[in-house]
Amino acid sequence: GVAQDAPETLKEFRKTNPIPWPNIADDHGILGKAWGVQYLPSAVLVDHTGVIRHVWLDGVDPDRMWAEVDRLVEAAEKK
Repeated sequence: GVAQDAPETLKEFRKTNPIPWPNIADDHGILGKAWGVQYLPSAVLVDHTGVIRHVWLDGVDPDRMWAEVDRLVEAAEKK
């Protein structure tokens, strides 16, 4: 995950909102600009080999996102 907050803000948020994946703070928006993020939340789905498989840059539909995650996990488990 990439948060567009200061590292201290992200750390405090994670104390009360545990997130089960690694997160980094992009408080200067460098990654967001490089990836063309226009709206928050946006998402970039990276597979187990590090390949970007799907990008949502105009908001996230959680149902569609989790369906893609499930599909990629199933594919990775078959290898």
